[in-house]
Amino acid sequence: LLFISTCTGVAPLRSLLVDAIARGDTRTIDLIFGVRDEAHLFWQSELADLAKQHPHITLHAVLTQPSAAWKGLKGRVQVIAERVIPDLAQREIFACGNPAMLKELKECCFGKWNISPENLHVEGYI
Repeated sequence: LLFISTCTGVAPLRSLLVDAIARGDTRTIDLIFGVRDEAHLFWQSELADLAKQHPHITLHAVLTQPSAAWKGLKGRVQVIAERVIPDLAQREIFACGNPAMLKELKECCFGKWNISPENLHVEGYI
């Protein structure tokens, strides 16, 4: 599974993550969570703790406008996905975020990554 979100779009994906853990789902789950800067990065501790407790879960926090002190991933979530997920074409993708990101993500999924439509689930917000 691959969860991709921007800003508050992480909320429904967090719920899916917690549900997967509760059901004992041990499939590989990557959560790519993008925000503008460190000040907008919320639930980081909780999500990192879940990843530590469940080795099949990996958190990828991504900032588009980080401070000079940021040592993590920098850029847009869809670009980062290509860098950190080697098996994109085999993943079922759940995404929630701003409409521009979702539009670009769909183009990547159907153009470059060869994701079948039934393996992409998106929810936008305004």
